Amino acid sequence: MTGSPIRRLALFAPAFALILFACAPGKSQSAWQRWGITRSDEGRAAEARFVAAHRQLYELEFGRAESAYAALAQEFPSSAEAHLGYAMALRYSGKNEPALDQCRRSLELDSGAVAALNCYGDLVSPLRSLPNDP
Repeated sequence: MTGSPIRRLALFAPAFALILFACAPGKSQSAWQRWGITRSDEGRAAEARFVAAHRQLYELEFGRAESAYAALAQEFPSSAEAHLGYAMALRYSGKNEPALDQCRRSLELDSGAVAALNCYGDLVSPLRSLPNDP
């Protein structure tokens, strides 16, 4: 592969970030704590569904996670956690435009959510949108 070291780093950064994120020491915490989201109260029944969706995301089952988060975001439209999870599943599936819409919605609901800010930055950063080097 040719090109500058920065360009090469930009190509591998998303995969590296996902690995670090999935292996983070705080993985045993609930995602909303780890993601820095102001917790909304969807109830115990919904909590199990959020846990299942988070598990699918961390196990790299992006299609299943996308479906689970889409249902959660529809059922709980004021949940920043649901919209952020949906954005992340979309992003890792290569669907950047709808991911950006969901990330913006998450930030509208919780402007200080660290993971939402990070996800948004990853989606709009020029380094993350470089074409693959032949």
